[in-house]
Amino acid sequence: MYVDALEYQGLNEAWLRQKLLQEKIANVHDVFYASINSQNELHISLKTEQSNSVPIYH
Repeated sequence: MYVDALEYQGLNEAWLRQKLLQEKIANVHDVFYASINSQNELHISLKTEQSNSVPIYH
């Protein structure tokens, strides 16, 4: 979790945790990736989501 990024948007960890609870995500460790756009809309990708996309190899 990047608290600095939240603060840059005028948000905090409590805001994020509340948004996660609204999506029925109780454990932040279940989140693979989350992003916030300029309208403070949150997009969440969970670790357990199954994807049909092509795997990315490094």
